[in-house]
This record gives sequence, C-alpha cells and structure tokens, in this order.
Amino acid sequence: MKIPNKELWNLDNTLAAYILPRLIAFRRGCTGKYATFSINFETASEWRKVLDKIICAFRNILEEDTWFYTWRYQKKEKQIEEGLALFGKHFRALWS
Repeated sequence: MKIPNKELWNLDNTLAAYILPRLIAFRRGCTGKYATFSINFETASEWRKVLDKIICAFRNILEEDTWFYTWRYQKKEKQIEEGLALFGKHFRALWS
C-alpha cells in the first residue's frame, strides 16, 4: 500500500484528523450503557467527561499551529498529554 508523503509528514495530524470526527460522533451517540459497564464508571456522565478530555486533546493537536508559540502552550500540551493518556487507557472501551 502506497501512502502519500504528505500524510506521513505530520502523521499525528493525519491520524488526529481521522480520529477526531469519529470520537465526536461516538460521544454524541454514547449512551454509556455498555461502556460504563466495561470500564467501571459509576455513571455514563463520568464516561462522557473522559471522552470530552480525549476529544479536547485531538482538537488541540489539530489547532497546534494557532497556539504553539503562545503563552497557552503549557496548558494545551498538558491537555494533550492527559487526553492521549486517557485515549490509550480506554481505547478498548470505544465500542457501543
């Protein structure tokens, strides 16, 4: 399979652009019924808060050019790190 070089140059952005709209759609349709059971959250609301942090991380990755050289850098980087850690931790719970 030949992958265009432009997709590989910033692979993090390529993947974030693919993942973000799917996370948003998942979040909208997430009742939490099965996901909360599988990852032991007490409520679907708690699961949605985790999803919001993950979505925030991917948004920040895609918007990085607008904040990278600003005072917001450390805050945004922290949000990305937290959201990506949650994404990895709960990756197998992204089903409905």
